[in-house]
Amino acid sequence: MHFQLVINDASLNSLANLINEYGGKFGIDNENKLRHFLAQAATETGGFTSLQRSENLNYSSATRLANIYPKHFSFIDPLRKNPNNYLHNSEKLANLVYRNRYGNGSEASGDGFRYRGRGIFQLTFKDNYQNFQDYYNSNFSSNLDLLNHPETLVSNDPISVISALWYFKSRVLSEISINSNTLVEQVTRLVNGKLNGINERKSYYNKTKIYIFCQ
Repeated sequence: MHFQLVINDASLNSLANLINEYGGKFGIDNENKLRHFLAQAATETGGFTSLQRSENLNYSSATRLANIYPKHFSFIDPLRKNPNNYLHNSEKLANLVYRNRYGNGSEASGDGFRYRGRGIFQLTFKDNYQNFQDYYNSNFSSNLDLLNHPETLVSNDPISVISALWYFKSRVLSEISINSNTLVEQVTRLVNGKLNGINERKSYYNKTKIYIFCQ
């Protein structure tokens, strides 16, 4: 099955070509699956302004930072960090909020920033980098080394897209059967864990109904 995206954008044309080449290997074999995949990916990448996406943790508002990471920050609780001390410092913030989770080491290890979200599905955490690396090396090439070169997810478009397809298959298609009645909320919970950005995800999904076709 060949998908056609009605667009005039270099990044999206590159994405379309890569999905047509690799999508079938990851279960993207009809319009419904592709539409949900793209709606989620578009939200994670700010509307596909580029396929070379890396998570932006550069916050300028202490209030927003405290609202997004309430477990880590507070203006009054002495057991949590003061968000004012983490503004405009992506590395310091990532090392704090991603520490000791999913294979990442302590704050001092630097793993939080090293394995921050990258690729069009914002692959995050050392365990996910390792698992995708193992899959890729077993099925495509044996020389991918994301643990030592995590920036490859940003600099290499095919690997960025394949990582997203792998994540979507592992987290979504392995859990639910997608059809024309599948809700964006269902897919979002599997991708995001919550319903963050749900209105944006719905908006992108509605747009895919206009621009996605099968041939």
